[in-house]
Amino acid sequence: MNDLPNPVTTVENQLAAIAGDENATLPEPVTRVEMYLDYIAKNGMGGSGAGAHNTMVRGKNLMDVFGETGDTVADVVAKISNQISTGDFSNIFVGDYIPATVTVGSNAAEELDFVVAGIDTQLHCGDTETTAHHLCMVPDTAFKELAVMNTTDADTGTYGYYGSDMHGRITVTQTVGSGLTSLVADYDTFHESNLGATSTGDDGVLFVRNSSGKWEYDGTDVGANLNNYGITYSGTPATGDTLKVVFTIGNLEAYRKAIYDAFGKQHILRHREYMTTSTSAAAWHWSRVELMNESMVYGQVLRATNSTGDWFNGSQLPLFAAQPNRRIAMKGKGGSRASAWLSSISGGTYFCIVNIIGLAFNSAAHNSLAVRPYFLLS
Repeated sequence: MNDLPNPVTTVENQLAAIAGDENATLPEPVTRVEMYLDYIAKNGMGGSGAGAHNTMVRGKNLMDVFGETGDTVADVVAKISNQISTGDFSNIFVGDYIPATVTVGSNAAEELDFVVAGIDTQLHCGDTETTAHHLCMVPDTAFKELAVMNTTDADTGTYGYYGSDMHGRITVTQTVGSGLTSLVADYDTFHESNLGATSTGDDGVLFVRNSSGKWEYDGTDVGANLNNYGITYSGTPATGDTLKVVFTIGNLEAYRKAIYDAFGKQHILRHREYMTTSTSAAAWHWSRVELMNESMVYGQVLRATNSTGDWFNGSQLPLFAAQPNRRIAMKGKGGSRASAWLSSISGGTYFCIVNIIGLAFNSAAHNSLAVRPYFLLS
């Protein structure tokens, strides 16, 4: 844009904004012409809905677009959340970003630019319908801190992505009684309950069915069903039936917490994801922050051998469709290129990755690679 003169008048600023000139500002429109140009500058030619805003890559700092003097990231996120709640994506386009300071575990704080990779990408989707409007956000670069997918490579085939050391693992077994079948536990729900705040490891959490037809945990009545703890089953529980839940916090949890702290957990949309549970199966589970799958980055399955993990989020994100080079992760802002994990499985001991030169590739699960998760801002 260096060949464009600096805009001065309101109309020049509006035209410069439409042209993508970062020097442009949008003064309050007064005349009818200014009002029309202001609308086009904020919405393109297709209105304020998700469709038009998914087709244009802009690249503006949303702190500058929505922020006022003294505003924090939390302030701007709240403004954005309020606006998009009605499906109004005015002045928000793919490629726009929010810079935020994040801290993973005990590591030093770092600033990452979280980019709008798509808009309303999961609206009305999922076995439980996603009804909230949202922005699909991806850090423009990976976090500096690397992580393994699984400590033991062979766990890949046994647990899939959903039960990996990266995601976090939860299992539930019936240790006493014979009245229950089809036991399922949900990691996100259990972790967000008051029982799942820390890793329980092999000791597990024990639920006992009492003579009043309720479940007890550590002698405390927790109700007739365990849905609040993410545990579902079929069959009829009998007095004395016991369920043991083993929960292990995943490596991704530190990155999830960093994002929650930066944006506010209330703005990270809890939604349904279809995640692999072995080399040949997948299931619906609740989610907030996850790794992208192969299709979200490349638009198709290339290295994945269990494609069920790509059945749900099977479309390429608009950011990567428009600017394929942005699939390559850097190790932190300003860092060198790094291979980054994807959630798609590539065999019994491998997961898919975007490798250092942008190839769709795979890596043994025990390797330490970059982490670049996505989330839905709502």
